[in-house]
Amino acid sequence: MSENIKKITEYLQENKSSFSRESLADTLSKAGYNLEDISQGLSAVYGNRQAETPAIPPTLTSFWDFQTKKTYFDSSEKWMDTLSGLAFSVVFAALSNIIPILGILFFYAAMIFLIVFFSNRRSFMTMGFAFGLIIGPIIGGMLPEVVGGRYLMYNSFF
Repeated sequence: MSENIKKITEYLQENKSSFSRESLADTLSKAGYNLEDISQGLSAVYGNRQAETPAIPPTLTSFWDFQTKKTYFDSSEKWMDTLSGLAFSVVFAALSNIIPILGILFFYAAMIFLIVFFSNRRSFMTMGFAFGLIIGPIIGGMLPEVVGGRYLMYNSFF
């Protein structure tokens, strides 16, 4: 084994836990070592296996994919997640008003669960749920009365 290959293998052994195989090979080639010596050093340290290709994370995810962390590419995606979280909160608050006391307690418990569940996956949907936690019972409490006609009946002058 030549002196260059010994230096290359020592360098690779010292730095293989910190850097990738490709970046170490690029550094050695920029330092002026022969490509044949570099390949022999790489095979001595890493073996004769091919370089591992890193997994490419998905770039575009659908709206209904709640398992992976959402990467927002456009402000419209942020608005859509925020408004959908707020709309869900308002509709859920309106439905929870069917049962007077237990419904609102169930609403708050479910909203806190959804905020915790989505906090690492969909940050803007979490913000919509947080807004809905405050605004949802106010608007959701009025929604059945407006839709059912009771609001117009009780607040009319006739």
